[in-house]
Amino acid sequence: MEVQLVAGEPSVVRVSGEVDFSNVGRLKDAIDEALRRSPHGFVLDLSPTSYVDSAGVAAIISAYQRLAADQGRLSIVITNRNVRRILDLVRLDMLAGLSIHTDLESAAQAIATPEQPTSRNLAP
Repeated sequence: MEVQLVAGEPSVVRVSGEVDFSNVGRLKDAIDEALRRSPHGFVLDLSPTSYVDSAGVAAIISAYQRLAADQGRLSIVITNRNVRRILDLVRLDMLAGLSIHTDLESAAQAIATPEQPTSRNLAP
């Protein structure tokens, strides 16, 4: 797995490869830094990600909870059907303040303008 923190507004955490228990610490570190840089919200770009296990899901939920505590927002970019299926199983799309997108532009826009549609309104 590779994790890259892309500076900007909002910050983007780009994850490629497979996220699992053995490497989730790097994802958590990048999320911590993104929260410091963009406490109102950031984008988690999983478009180059091929797999996420329960440790990765837990890291995503933790990031969401930390943001939600301060009315922040989390946008997730997912293009891989298998990753989308895993996140759909835990019903992340039902969380207020979290949106799932298929492209980086709409994900970043959802952070900038919270009244954008959530993933419940987007095609899977």
